[in-house]
Amino acid sequence: MKSILRILIVGSVAVAVPTLSPIPVSAATFVVNSANDPGVGTCDATECTLREAIVASNTTTAVDDTITFDINPDTPIVVAAGGLPAITDTVIIDGFNDPISERVELDGSTAGAGADGLRLSTADNSTIKGLVINGFLGDGIHIQSGAMVNR
Repeated sequence: MKSILRILIVGSVAVAVPTLSPIPVSAATFVVNSANDPGVGTCDATECTLREAIVASNTTTAVDDTITFDINPDTPIVVAAGGLPAITDTVIIDGFNDPISERVELDGSTAGAGADGLRLSTADNSTIKGLVINGFLGDGIHIQSGAMVNR
């Protein structure tokens, strides 16, 4: 971290006191490259599912992480095997950013009773765009009390 030196005067003696100023953390981009669910547990170049990307985004300290898609154009459908994890950190989920498919569909027909598609919890100012969300028995997008959403 960057260190700043401040002068503190105590009585008639000047004392140098180093303080730390935070350095902003760059936002991360997670590319969903697999329509599988749940995946192997790690979002990486080999395989990154939507579930893994949400978990990875939740664990970063950056704000405004981005989740994009690069999945098979013949099956641009992510089938959720169960409820997806809550989104707890500000994120941009961009289904328009898939360079191969015209659209990305999030299908919850096998997610189970009461499962929501995307659940925003304390993820203020998040953006979700370019997704077709259907088949969930709960809400397609559930915004919990206190979470604010851009679009």
